Order: sequence, then structure tokens, then C-alpha cells
Amino acid sequence: PLLTTFFSILGVVCFATLSLTLWRQPLFPLQTTNLEWLQSWLWMTVLDYYGACLPFCAVVIANESSLQGGILWSTACLLLGSPFCCLWLVLRLWSSDTRYPAYRWP
Repeated sequence: PLLTTFFSILGVVCFATLSLTLWRQPLFPLQTTNLEWLQSWLWMTVLDYYGACLPFCAVVIANESSLQGGILWSTACLLLGSPFCCLWLVLRLWSSDTRYPAYRWP
């Protein structure tokens, strides 16, 4: 229940922030010379990334064989970005000990 509550709140916060950002600073037309517009969308992008990455990290930790491995992969995903998220997923799908054989590569 704690993780469910956390991720529910995270989803609501991300949705509310996106809605507020879209209302205050519409995405189109692009205003690349407006500092306030740029800052608003930079912060929204950061929140959106971590809003997507944190649930992914929960999946990584739950599926790694050791807690340390899960924490290490999660740290790489959070600090170094999508290349490490993709690398974890590819390695997981290629591994022979996957818990989900339906998702194995042919």
C-alpha cells in the first residue's frame, strides 16, 4: 500500500504540474526567447523524467536478483538517464533466467 500510495501521488503531481504548465505557458507556439517559458518547460521535463523513471526503478529493484544490483541499476537510470534504462531492459530480455518467458527474444 505504501508504494501504491506513493506512485498514485506521484502520478497526480505530474499530471497537475503538466496541466498547470500547459495552462500558464502553452507549449505552442514555441517561445524559445522567453526565459520564463523555457524555465517552466525545463522544470516540467525534469519532473516528467523522474515521474517516469521512479516507477521504472521500482520494477528494476523488484526484478533484480539482489537489492544491491537493483539499487545500482536504479541509480544509473536516475543519474545517467534513458541509455541505462534501455540497457537494463535489453539485458533483462536477453537473459536466460527471465521470470517472464513470453517476453524472451526469439
